[in-house]
Amino acid sequence: MILEPVAPFRNRDVVFRVAADGWELRAYHRLRRQVFCDEQRLFVGDDRDAVDGRAIALVAGCRIAGVVDDIIGGVRIWDAAAGAWWGGRLAVHREHRGTAGIATGLVRLAVATACRRGARSFHA
Repeated sequence: MILEPVAPFRNRDVVFRVAADGWELRAYHRLRRQVFCDEQRLFVGDDRDAVDGRAIALVAGCRIAGVVDDIIGGVRIWDAAAGAWWGGRLAVHREHRGTAGIATGLVRLAVATACRRGARSFHA
């Protein structure tokens, strides 16, 4: 018997929000290390810098039965000067890249969050 190849399951119940719980922040930083240190080799060991101390972490999380159980994407935003906001270090888990809407949802949340906090300009 020959079985047909089956695409891996990708949870499409994704929520975008400000990382509020400690586990979300840890998962977000772990994802950044995987993407920027292990995969892209842009940094050695860790990609954190001084901006992380003042940045707001925004995450994309998969929900199971309405509860977020995994962080699959993230981006950070920060107020660099009065009214001038920046976004950076956008990362999406390797298994979820190409899933429509994750990176776009993070960018939209980043811009909307910055605007609600007084941004007159947003740079990435």
